[in-house]
Amino acid sequence: MIQTLLGTVIGGAIVIATYWVHARLDRQKSAQDWYEQTYIREGLDPVMTYLLNLRLHILNADIQNTMQLPSINVLPLEALSRVQLLLGDTTINGIIVLIHASLTPNKQESNIKASAAALQTSKILLSLRQEILKISSTKLKSKSYQIDSSATLSKANSIFAELYQDNKHVTSWMRALKEDESKIMFRD
Repeated sequence: MIQTLLGTVIGGAIVIATYWVHARLDRQKSAQDWYEQTYIREGLDPVMTYLLNLRLHILNADIQNTMQLPSINVLPLEALSRVQLLLGDTTINGIIVLIHASLTPNKQESNIKASAAALQTSKILLSLRQEILKISSTKLKSKSYQIDSSATLSKANSIFAELYQDNKHVTSWMRALKEDESKIMFRD
């Protein structure tokens, strides 16, 4: 009788523990999927695609517009917003504005700098993407996980500062944008 009762209790405990572990893994997988969907597929990927499009437009101008490219006038606003939320900063938005400000017909040096800034920004976003994917499979257990974006922001701020110096004609409103940034945080 005691053996039967003990077997039932142990069996029940194993079933409950198995269910608990399975539910926990499902929640973790759900958080990983949400994070990747929200911040990678709907955030970083479209912004990197847009930066590539900007670079191709600059190259296309150098080769007398022989390529048909999508318009660069349509910004991926939702994706930029997601990247802003991910980083807790608007520097990427500012870089894109300054790249546009740098695009000047018949000013090859300015266009080369804009193209280099787009490439550098794409590279740091790609590194961030790879870091998120690596973290996603090991550390990410909830949707509220905060990644350490300090290295990404440091590199982005360097790109922004360089472009900022080269675009004196837009610096007054950009300065105001950067000053207001600390007041406008859209964090969860």
